[in-house]
Amino acid sequence: MAQIVFIPIVPKRLVDMGQLSAYISRGIDSETKEFERLFRNVSDGFDNEKVDYGRSVNRKGNDLVGETKTDNKVMSYLNYGTDQRWALMSDDWISKTTPHQLSAGGGGGRVVLRGQRAMMEHGLQARPGIEAREWDKEVVKVREKPFKDKIQEAITKAIK
Repeated sequence: MAQIVFIPIVPKRLVDMGQLSAYISRGIDSETKEFERLFRNVSDGFDNEKVDYGRSVNRKGNDLVGETKTDNKVMSYLNYGTDQRWALMSDDWISKTTPHQLSAGGGGGRVVLRGQRAMMEHGLQARPGIEAREWDKEVVKVREKPFKDKIQEAITKAIK
């Protein structure tokens, strides 16, 4: 999973660490909302979707921003891709999403058969896999510089 790791570098002079932490935390919270907004552009419309966006701390104590977890299998299959697809789509099928695009279109067509058992009962083998959309990497790519700028701004405000 793509992620931004935040490791603050602070000046050697005395700094109110509580104030610094508060400013940085506000900056991180603001960016977390931006990550959520970008993911919602592509994830809205997934049935029974539960997507958690937010912050966590890794084993080294670094703050991780934009970590995304979902229990929606379709969203995971689309984000990471698959080697094979046990579904048969109609000839007029148009996907709602495309790789590296943080928006969804209207799409078109329908699912004719779904599932390994159904396809095998009709004498069909798995179809080529789903191309990874890589939304997690795209969000990092889009937000990395604004994120760094926002956190640097927070540190500058705290030091003044």
